[in-house]
Amino acid sequence: MSRRLAFPLISRRRLAGSPFGTRRSRRRGRGGETAGTRPYLPGDPIPSIEWAASARLSAAHGIDEFIVREQFDEQAPVVSIVLDERPSMTLYPSPSPWLDKTATAELAVRAIVASADEARAAVALFDRSARPPQLLEPRRGRTQLVLGRFGQAGYAGPPDALDDALARLLRSRRAVASGSFVFLISDFLGSLSPASRASLEHIPADVVPVIAQDPTWERSFPDIPGVLLPLVDVETGAVRPVRLTRGETRARRGAHERRYTDLVERFRSAGMDPVTLGESSPEGVHRAFLAWAARRARAQRGGR
Repeated sequence: MSRRLAFPLISRRRLAGSPFGTRRSRRRGRGGETAGTRPYLPGDPIPSIEWAASARLSAAHGIDEFIVREQFDEQAPVVSIVLDERPSMTLYPSPSPWLDKTATAELAVRAIVASADEARAAVALFDRSARPPQLLEPRRGRTQLVLGRFGQAGYAGPPDALDDALARLLRSRRAVASGSFVFLISDFLGSLSPASRASLEHIPADVVPVIAQDPTWERSFPDIPGVLLPLVDVETGAVRPVRLTRGETRARRGAHERRYTDLVERFRSAGMDPVTLGESSPEGVHRAFLAWAARRARAQRGGR
């Protein structure tokens, strides 16, 4: 299933390098792909000399001149995954008819790792734990290692769990380098700190917020006045029965819809293109990521 979940990783920036994938570096260095030639300089390695071209140039000028090959530098792109571990991510578990956010997050992780496999990129994991972040190169069974790591963490994080995970991400220079991707999987019902938001806006990596919100109860609210509802506190998990009036349901719907719209607009104004997940099925998750990749592809073609 993971292979079918893969989607194209299309960066808004030119990659810093990729020994595993098909996209080359913009930097010169000791890589495997020729970038061009230039005159020999003291200290250049002898194997880099183009002997045939050097002989032709020397014959033409009547003096010994040497030409060396330049190659694109090799530096693997990194696909980082930051998973929100706050309790709100456990709302609406199966067999509820609403969005099972835990299952949706797992499908999103599978899709992201499968896409990193296709691009032959490294995968980095960041959570709130004190364990050092793992950097996993492409290999068989990598998806299960990623899911196992996140499964150990659980969803009992404090209100600032996502901020803690982002702070650990920002300390990793390789994970936030140009050409790399950072996928933030969260319902974003708890706010990020202003410092976290500002830091994400200024890193060279491509930041992709993945919004997992139920379309009925979190991105909107149904018109059910007079019905006794078990409302859950997203931070504590405490359940409180509430009977809302028609006006109160309209007010909640408006507040939830504005919250979602403002969240998306805030990300877009910061140069991030969010992915919204509203289905707990592999097909729904795959469609959402493919739509994101299609938007990126259109933007690269100049909106055509």
